Amino acid sequence: MATTENIVLGDGGNTYSFSFPYLKTEDVRAELQEFDASQPVGSQVISTDDTAAFTINPSNPTQIIFSAVNADTVYQIAPDEVAGTPGGVRITSTNNYPVRVRIYRSTQPDSTPATFFAGSAIRAQDLNDNFDQILYIMQENENELISITTGGIGDNAISTASLQNNSVTSAKIADGTIVDDDVNASAAIAGTKISPNFGAQNTVTTGNNTAASFIPTSNTAPTNGLYLPSANNVALATNNTGVLFISSDGNVGLNESDPSSYSLYANNLVIKDPGNTGISIISSTTAAGTIYFGDTDSENKGGITYYHALDNLAIITNSNSRLVIDSIGSVKIKGSSSNIFLNPAISFNGSAPVDSLIVDSSGDVHIGNDLIVNNLNGGQLAGSRNRIINGDMRIAQRGTSFAAIAAGAYSLDRWLWGHAGTMVCTVSQDTDVPNNTFQSSLKVDVTTADTSIAAGDYVHIVERIEGYNVRDLIGTTFTLSFWVKSPKTGTHCVSFRNAGPIDRSYVKEYTVSTANTWEYKTLTVSGGLITAGNWDWTNGTGLDVCFTLASGTTFQTTADAWQTGNFIATANQVNVMDSTANDFYITGVQLEPGTIATPFERRSYGDELALCQRYYQNTIRIQMGGVTSLGVSLYSAVQLPVTTRDAPTLTQLSLSLVGSCTAISVDTVTKDYIDFSASNTSGGAGIASAVYSASAEL
Repeated sequence: MATTENIVLGDGGNTYSFSFPYLKTEDVRAELQEFDASQPVGSQVISTDDTAAFTINPSNPTQIIFSAVNADTVYQIAPDEVAGTPGGVRITSTNNYPVRVRIYRSTQPDSTPATFFAGSAIRAQDLNDNFDQILYIMQENENELISITTGGIGDNAISTASLQNNSVTSAKIADGTIVDDDVNASAAIAGTKISPNFGAQNTVTTGNNTAASFIPTSNTAPTNGLYLPSANNVALATNNTGVLFISSDGNVGLNESDPSSYSLYANNLVIKDPGNTGISIISSTTAAGTIYFGDTDSENKGGITYYHALDNLAIITNSNSRLVIDSIGSVKIKGSSSNIFLNPAISFNGSAPVDSLIVDSSGDVHIGNDLIVNNLNGGQLAGSRNRIINGDMRIAQRGTSFAAIAAGAYSLDRWLWGHAGTMVCTVSQDTDVPNNTFQSSLKVDVTTADTSIAAGDYVHIVERIEGYNVRDLIGTTFTLSFWVKSPKTGTHCVSFRNAGPIDRSYVKEYTVSTANTWEYKTLTVSGGLITAGNWDWTNGTGLDVCFTLASGTTFQTTADAWQTGNFIATANQVNVMDSTANDFYITGVQLEPGTIATPFERRSYGDELALCQRYYQNTIRIQMGGVTSLGVSLYSAVQLPVTTRDAPTLTQLSLSLVGSCTAISVDTVTKDYIDFSASNTSGGAGIASAVYSASAEL
C-alpha cells in the first residue's frame, strides 16, 4: 500500500516531515487533531489555500512549516506566548488532549498537469506527470477505502438523508459484513427482514439446549474461523492458516493437518501457569509411559520411559535404553557391549548440576561435558595434566623481587621476562591472589612508562615448555586457563610459538572486563599443535606460552589460526606499559589437553620444586678439606638432587679458602653430578668451600 499520509505527534516545534511524493504544493494538506486513546475528539483542518497556516520548506520539499500568524491557540503556540516556538504544534492542546499532525496528499483531479494538441511534441516529463496524477489519485482512493474498511464508518458519518431509496440492496451486502453486534433491538432493520437461513451457507444455528451445527462450503482455510479440511474433520484457522484440527475419531492436532495417528499432536506446545505446572501421562499399572524426542528420520531417537510394572525409569539415546534407575535408586548404565551397575544411585553432592552426567549414543559416560569415563586412562586425567610448571608462582629460587629486570632474564622459576622499548618494570612474587587455592602471584610493576609502543617494541611474560612435555599435543586440542588482574580493560593476548628459530605462532585474545579485578580466563586452541615449521620434540624448547602486555605492529597478526612468523598479539592488544600506576598480576596458569579447563592441578611443594630444579638449581654446596703434600689436590663430587634437562651452566655464588687451599675447579659437569677439585700449592692442611647455581634453562 502506497504512503499518502503521515501522522506524527506534536512536539512544540513548527517543522514536520512527510515521506510521500506529490505533483503540486497545493496537493499537500495538513490537519491538527486532539485525540484521546487514539480516537480524535476534535480537529483543526488547515487548508493549503491559507498561506498563513503553513508553507512547504523551500530548502526541503518534504517538510512543512507552520506559521505563527493566525495561529489557533488550541493547537498551536501563539505568537505572544513567552515560551515555545511561535506557530509550533502543541504537545497537549489547551483542552488537555495530546495533539497530532496529519500530513496528507489530496491530488486535484480537475485538470491534467499537461494538455497535448495535435501535432505538438510530447515530453516524457509531461507524460509522467499525467500518469503520476492518475496514480496518486488511485492511491489516495485506495487508502480511503482501506481506512473505511478497517476503521469503519464513524458515528453520524452517514445520515438518513444520505441514503436514497434502493441504494442498499441485498446484492450489495457481501456475506459476513453484518454481524450480530451490528443488529440490536433498536436497529433500523426489522427482524422479519432477516432470513433465518442465508442459503444454509457458512452458518451456525442453535436453539435452547441444543448443540450448534456447522455447514461449510469450502475445505480451504478462511482468514479466521472454522472450516472442514476433509470429510468429517473440523479445523480452526487464524490468518488463513489452520492451527487446530479435530479428526473424525476425536484426535486433536495443533499445527498438524493429519492428527489421525495421535491422541494429541502438537508443534511447539507450551504449558504455562503462574504457579506450578506439569504434564501427567497416565498408563495402566502394567504398561509404560514415554516422552519421545524425535527428528525427521525417527520419532523415537531419544526419550524418557517409565515402566509401571517394575517402577523403573529409563533414558533412551539413539533409540535404545542407556540409563535405567530402578525402584530402589540403583543405576544401570548400558554401553555398546557391557553394563555398569552403580548402587546406590549416582549422587553429585545431593543434586546433579547441568551436564554433570551424559550418556552418549554409544553408552560412554561423560562427566562435566568433556571427560569420558571409558577413556579415563587416555584423557586429561591421565598422569600430570598441567604442562605449565610453577603455574601458581610458589617457587622462587632466584629471589622474590627483580627491579629493572633485564630482557631475557628469569624471575620466578620457569617464568622468562622479555621486552624491547623504553619501559622499565619490577617483577616480583606477590601475595595478592584471587582465592584461597593460591598463595602467590607474579606481579609486574611499571616503574618507567612507555606510552607510545614502536613497531618493534614488545613486553611479555613467557614460560618455555620442554619438547618432551608437549609432543602429545600435536593434533590434539588443548586449553589454557589462568587468573589475571590487569589495570587495563579490553583486549589482551596470549601467544603460542615454536622455537629454533621461531617461525610459527598462534595468537588468542581474551577480554578484561573490570580493571584491577581478578578474572578467570580460558582459551582453547582447536586442533592443537602442528608439525610445519621448526619444532623440537625432545629436550629443547617445544612450546612458548607468552602473556603479552604490549606489542608493536611488527609482532601483530590475526587471532585463532597458526601463522607463519614470530607474533605475540593482535592489533587490539592494550598497552599495559602506559602508566607507572599500572600493576599486572597473574597466577593459576594451566595448560592441558581437551576443550574444557579443569580445576587447577595443585602439586605438592616438593614435587613442584623438583620440576623447577630440572631447569635451575640455586644452591649446590661443595666443601673439601684435609692435609695433603705440596701440589696434591683435594677432590669431591656432588650428586644433583634432580636430573637436569641438559648439563647445566654453573655460576659461583660464594667461595671460602682456608689454609693451604688456593682455588676450586669444576672438573666434570653432567646432568646428574658435578666433579670438583681444590688446589693445594703449599702442602699441609686446607679447607675449600663454595656455593654454585646450576642453570639448564631453555
